[in-house]
Amino acid sequence: MAVLSCLPGLKVDIKVNGELAKEYDAPPDDVKARSEKYSFYKLSSRINEENPYALAYVESKPGEQFELAIDSSGLGFPDSRRQIKLTVIIDNWSLQPYVIMKQVDTLSTTNVGDNVTGWKRISFGFSSLDIGGGSIAPPKTSVGKVAEKVLKGKAVDSRATFKSEAATAPTFHSVTSVDPLYRPFAVFEFRYRTMEGLIREFIVPRPKEVIDVEEEFMRIKRIKPEIGVEARGIKREPMDATLFASRYRQRRLEDGKVEIDLTDD
Repeated sequence: MAVLSCLPGLKVDIKVNGELAKEYDAPPDDVKARSEKYSFYKLSSRINEENPYALAYVESKPGEQFELAIDSSGLGFPDSRRQIKLTVIIDNWSLQPYVIMKQVDTLSTTNVGDNVTGWKRISFGFSSLDIGGGSIAPPKTSVGKVAEKVLKGKAVDSRATFKSEAATAPTFHSVTSVDPLYRPFAVFEFRYRTMEGLIREFIVPRPKEVIDVEEEFMRIKRIKPEIGVEARGIKREPMDATLFASRYRQRRLEDGKVEIDLTDD
């Protein structure tokens, strides 16, 4: 759950297929650098001078639908006098601003169109990234191919996809900003990757490999049958299977298998 230390009464989450997505912390240096790109309106309920900016990663799986969950009950508004204007940007596509009128609300769709051509309701999902050599500019309701050179050195491996259905004209609300400069009072950023992408970007540690040392020893012995036998009058000592991966840290599990940490540090 993305929570701001300076605005603990405001919480924003990503839901995937109706369930809260597990969030992974971003590197602190990334959070600090990104937060300094914004100029914020200061709410009276802010409890410290930290920038009200949060950055988190979530896992994406092609075909799954996602939505945005907002809980501002700790702020005490929206109420009869004050609402929250929510601006959402997905893959460089800025959605129609959404006016939050409930303290616990969910944004799962947006409306696009006009009264002449008609309206469509758009829902959001994850998809694999289509890498090509063309433009990276997204059309209005989907992200096309992404230039390979733009992704060089990055672990971006997913994109958003949008499904549409016919809809009636939405209700528009006329609001007045309390800030004449129209600055946000908080920003939440979510980056989505497949699990492999999260690992490549060092957001999630690579799982430790668990192998059966006895079985691996026997496999190598079958490949190299001279292991553990006498040849040419030279006595060879049988290989101790427990020393098979002695250069790595090991931990024996309850089922007799050995967990080996393959990292070099």
